[in-house]
Amino acid sequence: MKQLFLIRHGEAELSYAGISDHDRELTQKGIIDSTRLGYYLKSHYATFDKIFHSSAFRASTTAQLIAEQMKQEKDILEVAPMLYQTSTGGLHNFICNLEDSLKNVAIIAHNPTLNYFLEYITCESGISFPPAGCTVVEFDVQSWAEITQGMGYLKYTQGM
Repeated sequence: MKQLFLIRHGEAELSYAGISDHDRELTQKGIIDSTRLGYYLKSHYATFDKIFHSSAFRASTTAQLIAEQMKQEKDILEVAPMLYQTSTGGLHNFICNLEDSLKNVAIIAHNPTLNYFLEYITCESGISFPPAGCTVVEFDVQSWAEITQGMGYLKYTQGM
């Protein structure tokens, strides 16, 4: 059994001249919501084996806030640059190549890819990820490489 936690980064500042999309910071609301999400996950789930996050500053900050609330060591955090501006197929490929020793994995990334991937993997439509939104998807597999379209069981959604 594998559990995948798909998390959208917290609310970010709007783009403005001189700041690239990649470097946008979380708003105060984004910080609070990401912290609350980490607290919720700690209260209702055990721990993550690994938290992969986009290289965007807002995703990195979200990952750090969640790990802090879950009382997890920083070494579970791993930057995955390909998660920034990836496609549904790119995200699927990333997940299929995860180490099989990992059972509970969080991915902190961006819309619209998270929406499209969740629909692809669960065949559930009308799902949307607000900032700091989270879904938990379970797969009855031994290897991440076995995951294909429609195999995911939507176990939990927060903030949708």
